This record gives sequence, C-alpha cells and structure tokens, in this order.
Amino acid sequence: MNRTFTDPQPGEFYDKYDLSATLYPGITVDSALPQDWVDLCTDLGFDPRPHVVWAYPKGSIFGEPRPITLTGVLGLARLTIRLG
Repeated sequence: MNRTFTDPQPGEFYDKYDLSATLYPGITVDSALPQDWVDLCTDLGFDPRPHVVWAYPKGSIFGEPRPITLTGVLGLARLTIRLG
C-alpha cells in the first residue's frame, strides 16, 4: 500500500500492516505473534498484541518482535530490562 501518515482518508484507520510497512519497509511482518511469547509478555504485565508485529528480516527464519506504537517501544524495553 503506497500511502503516508500525512494523507489519511476521512474515517479511515491504519492497521498493523500499514504501520509496519511505514516503519519497516521491505521487511516481512506478521501480525500473528508466537503464543508462548505473548503468554510470557502478559505474565510480565505487557499485552503486546496491539503494539507489536513479528518481523522477519532478510535471512531470518525465526523472526523477532518489532514495535509499531510507542506503547510497544516501552513494553519491549521493559521486557528487555526484566529478562536481561
């Protein structure tokens, strides 16, 4: 989808794919997150589902979480601190 966040249509909302395509161009992403990872996050007080996508950078078969909201950035930072 070729659009920017400066030209939304009236009443239109951006979805996770729109956000991730803008933030991580050229990287394959999936809105489905690994359930074990979601369970770990929620056990630690962070629900990543609306704030994170699973990204597969070139050459990666396992993927990694990538934030698409400020809450996602902060949540992943807190997880990194708590899990070391």
